[in-house]
Amino acid sequence: MEGLATAGRWKGRALQENLRRHGAGRDVATSPDLATGPGLLTALQGLLPPGRALIEYVEGDEELYAYSVTRDVISCTPVAPREQVDALVDTYVTGISDPDRLLDAKGVFAQGRGLASWLLAIPLTVLPSDIEELVVVPTPDLARLPFEALVLGMRPRPDLGFEDIEFVADRYQVSYGPSSPVLVELARRGARGGHAPALVVGDPVYASELRGSALFAAADVAATASSGAAAGPDAGASAAALRPARFVRLPGTRAEALAVARHVSHREPAQAQVDLSGLGDARSGVLTTADFTLLLGAEASRARLLHEDLSRYGVIHLAAHGHVDPSDPRRSGLVLSSGEADDPLADNGGLLGLADIAGLRLDA
Repeated sequence: MEGLATAGRWKGRALQENLRRHGAGRDVATSPDLATGPGLLTALQGLLPPGRALIEYVEGDEELYAYSVTRDVISCTPVAPREQVDALVDTYVTGISDPDRLLDAKGVFAQGRGLASWLLAIPLTVLPSDIEELVVVPTPDLARLPFEALVLGMRPRPDLGFEDIEFVADRYQVSYGPSSPVLVELARRGARGGHAPALVVGDPVYASELRGSALFAAADVAATASSGAAAGPDAGASAAALRPARFVRLPGTRAEALAVARHVSHREPAQAQVDLSGLGDARSGVLTTADFTLLLGAEASRARLLHEDLSRYGVIHLAAHGHVDPSDPRRSGLVLSSGEADDPLADNGGLLGLADIAGLRLDA
């Protein structure tokens, strides 16, 4: 089981140093080292209530391994050859995210079921039948894969539609963690005391909303050229994936953000709805109450988050596109509004990257 600690140790050390530099008023300067080895496994099991399991993926030289952990189960199994899984992940992520190459229901079923058979079939067989929540700790290459979109089964019908597919999200609640030592360290720190408002960010404005305009075309060409030049001649599809114009609006993220704002509001439901109705049908807006700050549309921007005092929020919820570049993690992050309505490439194309996130003062 030492592999589990080794896999997450470098990320855990980085987090610990960042916590010590940006403690947001909390005493982390004397924090003990992150749990490793047998202590890590004991601590992990103590964090998992009945019904919740953790699956952490670890890269071997050629094989991919999965550690499955519950309060009563610890198991490590080889799940797939690394190169084969990487190729399948590339194809599937493209097929469910690239507007120009979207898979139909049959393609999603075939590819999503194939990946699930590699990544989840064996780990799930060792888990108790009452598991309802999965905490997934992916490898860097698997971090770009939404496990919720993997396929567990289908309902028999002659004409297969998306409504006939049973996705992982239909059976499990899925959350993610960066590494086991990090999860243990965050749990050790505990929740902040007292009432703190929530920051809810959703429905960013993307360059694709300008599709068909000269501005859209110019932004797409310019982004392709700049990404290719920065990434080098071997970047290939990774550079193309960085183009801001390829991210389409996610209308569901607006409904999600509004629902979260209602949930965290301590006002009566009717009054909370009145507060939110003040936004009307405006594409963009800001609403601040004692319980939350809600940023929608153009206000859901990288610039806004970088200049906001985020340490005062106890919960930060972001509903937006994510981007993972396995060839250069610095190009990974959350894709928000660019902050410049007439320039989709401004403000780093709206990408709140890993360097940005590491520098934020958070206490959520």
